[in-house]
Amino acid sequence: MLTDYEQDLDLIRTRGQLAIILLFLALMCSLPFVLSVGWLTWVNVTMVTIIAVIGIQILSGYAGLMFIGQSALMGVSAYVTATLTTNFHYPFWVALPVAIVCSVIMGLLAGVPALRVKGFYLAITSIALQFIFVFMITHAPASIFGQSAGLRVTAPTVGNIVFNNERSLFYLIFVFAVIAILVSKNLMRSRVGRAFIAIRDNPVAARSTGVNLFRYKLLAFLVCSLFAGLAGSLWAIEVRWVASEQFTLFTSIWYLGIIIIGGRGTLLGAVLGTIALRLIEEIVNQSGPSLLASIPGFVGVFALLNVIGGLVIALFLILQPKGIVHAWSMMRNWVALWPFNYKLFDGR
Repeated sequence: MLTDYEQDLDLIRTRGQLAIILLFLALMCSLPFVLSVGWLTWVNVTMVTIIAVIGIQILSGYAGLMFIGQSALMGVSAYVTATLTTNFHYPFWVALPVAIVCSVIMGLLAGVPALRVKGFYLAITSIALQFIFVFMITHAPASIFGQSAGLRVTAPTVGNIVFNNERSLFYLIFVFAVIAILVSKNLMRSRVGRAFIAIRDNPVAARSTGVNLFRYKLLAFLVCSLFAGLAGSLWAIEVRWVASEQFTLFTSIWYLGIIIIGGRGTLLGAVLGTIALRLIEEIVNQSGPSLLASIPGFVGVFALLNVIGGLVIALFLILQPKGIVHAWSMMRNWVALWPFNYKLFDGR
C-alpha cells in the first residue's frame, strides 16, 4: 500500500512489484535455454522492434508529431554500422555511437519541417525521408554501402566473447532493450516528457505556459532518432546482412499500426503492441501456406499478412481505439472492484 507522495513517484512502488520484476527478468534470462533457435530469433527481432517503436511512440504518441520515417532512420544506422565494421574494420562498440549520431542528424533534418507543418502535412513531408534514404544507398559508392547488393555485418565481440549466435545476441539485445525502456520511462516522467504531452494536447496553451515549441519539437525528433539509431545497429548485428529492402515505407507504417494496437501515449502500449503484431506475423508465416491453398486470389504470405494485419488495426480503431493497454487497465480495475457494482470510469 502506498503511504506517501514520494513513494507514489517511484518506478518500483512496492515489494510486490519488485518481486514481479525480478521474476520477469529471471524468466527472460532463461529463455535461451528453453526456446528453439527459431523462436529465439523471433524474440530478438521483437526486442529490436520494441526499441524502434518506443522512439516513434515518444514522437507521435507523446509529442503528437506524426512521423512516417522511422524505418529510414533505422536503415541509416544499420548501414553505417555495417560499413564501419566490415569495410573499415572498426569494432561494433565504435560503430554503434557513430551510427546513432548519423541517425540523429538525419532525424533532426527531417524534424525541421515540424516547425512549420503538423498533422497530415507533417506525415506526408516525413515520407520524403524514406526516398532520400533509398536514393543515398543506391547512388553511394558500392565500396561503402554496397548499393542494391547490401552489406555483410561483422559480429561484435567483447574480449573473447563473440556475439555470433542467437543465444549470445539475446543477452546483448535484452540489455539494450531494458536500458531503452528505463530511459524512456524516466524521460516521460521528467519535465521534458510533460512538455511533449503539453505540445500534443494543446500547442497554443503549451506555448503560453512557457514551453519552447521549437526546442521541444526538435528534442522529440532527436529522442526518436536516437532510439531508431540504436534499433538499426542492433538489427544489423542480428540479421548480419543489411539491404535497403529491409527498411521500407511499409515498415514505418506498420510501426504506427503497432501504436494503434498497443495504445497511443504509453510505453507499455509500445511493448504490448509490438508483441501482438509480431505474434500475428509469426502465426501467418507458419500457417500461411496451408491458408493460401484454401483461399484463392492471394499470391503469397506477404499479401495475406497485409490483409490480416490491416484488418486487426481497423478492428482496434473501431472497437478499441485506445489499444490493448486501455483494455488491460479496465480489466484490472474491474477485478480490483469486484464484486461491487460500481461503474468504472472508462475515460469517455
